[in-house]
Amino acid sequence: MAAHDMKDVKALVFNTHGEGLGRGGHPGSISERLDYAMSPWAIRQFEKRDIHLIHETSFQGGDGFLWFQTPDMAGATVRSLLLSRYEDRSEAENDVFYTENDFSWDVFRTIGSEQDSLYADANYVGLLGGFGQNMLIPTGSRAVKRAKPGGGADMFNPRQLRAIPHNAILQQFGTPANIFYGVGRASRD
Repeated sequence: MAAHDMKDVKALVFNTHGEGLGRGGHPGSISERLDYAMSPWAIRQFEKRDIHLIHETSFQGGDGFLWFQTPDMAGATVRSLLLSRYEDRSEAENDVFYTENDFSWDVFRTIGSEQDSLYADANYVGLLGGFGQNMLIPTGSRAVKRAKPGGGADMFNPRQLRAIPHNAILQQFGTPANIFYGVGRASRD
């Protein structure tokens, strides 16, 4: 937007911010959770370029009950959301995650590589496709599998499975591997 001198528009970023940490699993405060969804560094990039940012995020499922279960809790949550977005971001560009990105890129690449190897593992494919799916009670407004062009009757592909049923299958087995698989190796390397 800055490169094309687009000043008469606003940037709208909608972020459901992830399955595990985003939907009720974030261990920190509301402010930390918002920084996880869109970091102060990222917000600062829009501010520096004088681009009006509208950042939307969501509270879904049980997560909504957690933060909004009473009027007092809902009010406190909304106040925390507002206050956190008006915090001082003057030091945001010194965030080591962005300034020393050799490490952060290595972590993401390693996790991606580990996830790819997990999804290619015949045992994992069998666990999700052959046994796990039959344990789930159909819920929600969307199909368990993602639609794909051309249909077809090829082998089950874990990438076609939506995140919520994917994690539900793993949770039934007591194995939330999809949420953090590869993090240990990434931090060790």
